[in-house]
Amino acid sequence: MVQVRIEVEEPHAQFLQKYRDYGFSDQDALVRRAIERLRQELESESLDLEESARLYAEVYQTCQETQELTEAALSDWPE
Repeated sequence: MVQVRIEVEEPHAQFLQKYRDYGFSDQDALVRRAIERLRQELESESLDLEESARLYAEVYQTCQETQELTEAALSDWPE
């Protein structure tokens, strides 16, 4: 493993000191788990956004009314 030095605010340090209360063997294990959960959450959000964009693009391509509304909105958009 790679070692890194980080600075945390006091409430975070107090939380880390309670690592045993949360079932972790040490503070490092708690931090690794927190980072992994955040990574998974961010990747999931990214995939959700990509899927949403794909679906919107599909609707746009197949719906004449949506295309017309978009063009009308763009024509009124300031330059």
